[in-house]
Amino acid sequence: MLAAPEVTHLGPVFEASRSLDHWIAGHCPDSLYAGTFWALCLTPLVIAILAVALRPARPRGRGRPPLFMALILGALLLARLPLLCYDQFNPDESFLLASAMRVPLDPVAYRSFDALTSGPLNIYAQSIPAWFGAPLTYVSSRLTGTLLVFGTLAFLWLAYRRFLGERAASIALMPSFCFYVFAWDADFTHCSSEHVAVFLGAAAVCLLAGEYRAGDTPGRWRIALAGIVAGSMMFAKLQALPVEAAILAIAAVIAWRKSRRTAALAALAGGAALVPAAFLAIFFWCGVLPHFWISYFRKNAAYTGVAALTPFGRIQTAWNLLFHLSNLGAYELGMAIVWAAGLAAAALAMRAAKVGQALPPANPRRPARAQVGQTPSSARDPLVALAGPWNNTPGMREPADLSLASCLLLATAFIAVAAPGREFMHYELFLVVPSGFVTASAFLWIRTWFQTRERRTAVRLERLGIACFVLLTCLVPTALREHIDDAWDAESFSPAAPLPTAIRRYASDRDTVVVWGWRSGLYIASRRVPGTRFADSVLQIEPSAYRKYYRDLYLSDFRRSKPALFVDAVGPGDFTYTDRSEAGYETFEDLRQAVDRDYRQAAEIDGARVFLRNDFLPVPHR
Repeated sequence: MLAAPEVTHLGPVFEASRSLDHWIAGHCPDSLYAGTFWALCLTPLVIAILAVALRPARPRGRGRPPLFMALILGALLLARLPLLCYDQFNPDESFLLASAMRVPLDPVAYRSFDALTSGPLNIYAQSIPAWFGAPLTYVSSRLTGTLLVFGTLAFLWLAYRRFLGERAASIALMPSFCFYVFAWDADFTHCSSEHVAVFLGAAAVCLLAGEYRAGDTPGRWRIALAGIVAGSMMFAKLQALPVEAAILAIAAVIAWRKSRRTAALAALAGGAALVPAAFLAIFFWCGVLPHFWISYFRKNAAYTGVAALTPFGRIQTAWNLLFHLSNLGAYELGMAIVWAAGLAAAALAMRAAKVGQALPPANPRRPARAQVGQTPSSARDPLVALAGPWNNTPGMREPADLSLASCLLLATAFIAVAAPGREFMHYELFLVVPSGFVTASAFLWIRTWFQTRERRTAVRLERLGIACFVLLTCLVPTALREHIDDAWDAESFSPAAPLPTAIRRYASDRDTVVVWGWRSGLYIASRRVPGTRFADSVLQIEPSAYRKYYRDLYLSDFRRSKPALFVDAVGPGDFTYTDRSEAGYETFEDLRQAVDRDYRQAAEIDGARVFLRNDFLPVPHR
């Protein structure tokens, strides 16, 4: 056997996670579910964060952002800590992580790895710990996902603050924060293929919020950066393309309002084209441009078409996913009530404006933006026509603009969720940022209406509104959450299991291994790098118009890498593929010939056959 440290020592974070998980199991009452018990343990911290959010704003330079954001990060890390010691939550998790293991060998996407429906940026994000010499494990992947979630919330808060000020922005962030911190669903807990795209979307919208608040002031660098970030989203997840298009459309309207609109539009277009141009140039130079086109566009189009649903059927599927299968639906319902209140406040504020009540500036931190509507470009502004008379009323234009932009983002995010026609919960992460912005726009309308009320009445309404907001969007959805496919139901991660142990015994950490079937987790448990660009064999097994194409690539990679070990993970007890006569490696004739010629069967463990290369000596026993 190998020395104990390689098998048992997984680092102090893993050990801390396992200790906390054991503590939870030992102290959780029999009447409570583990996730419910841990949620109750975290509740005092969440209440403390809410108390920080509710504190009166301080003078500039003495505010609470460092404390508030530090508490947000701490709560996220603490919430996820006991889940770091578990085995894979979703086959996608081990697939993305195994693909990232190939980046140090060759960083070129579609030559080194093929992430299927995911984009190359997801794989690069997962590979970051390896740049610093750290192993890629479930711990590193889940910590990466947690940091991406924190970045998303931080950018949301910064964008909210542009319109609402620090205190209201902190309160408005609480529903999204509560969803993430109490999300025990396996699809929401692991670092899914949506995390990077959602993070980039939040960053781009934050930049655009700053550019919008700058009014007519030139800020080409910022709008160019927003274009760069938004233009990157499709290389994280092609499914994010509708949201990316909406963000770029909003950016184009903001650029159009500038006094030097041609330069602003050119900066936006140049930024949006930069990342796609860079990727295409690299793919062309490395000779993988056809592979990129086939795998990322044509195969994804075919994948979407397999659902064979009408547009209405896809919408119905997404609606069912949100409100019948997922815990996110409870948070969305709570925020929908807030959105309705915002719509009512908008109507009341408009009515107050018509009868002559003065409306103060929408954001007390900055002067009124009515002068923006008086720029020469306003007559041709697309949002002016959409917003109607609101844009001509002092104090109305900003909430109207934010409402239109946030509703556009929400609609396109729902399209992104519905487009594949599949009920995968992690798709719903696309809704987090747009839902947050619709909530922020509702806040802005409600505050605009409050400012038409007598001060004492406004203060009372504000306190009542905050209490209802926290109750409906944070407390009730958390208390009513259901246990659907929770991460707490997964098995503990055990690299000392017989099959990973055998792989380590036969192959050193300098050797590559190829696993046929759908068990990418074997690469993670054994810490051995895949020998092909495909971390699983789904594309080579499932009948499709592209199966021969993917089989040819697989065989080419197999022959080039000459893996020390070949594992046929198709058999009784394996994931999805259990019948060797239908999905075993023998069904791929060219692969069967290569394996039979150059490999010998060394063992059959846990339903998998292990083949060792004929000229290869196994790692000595220690």
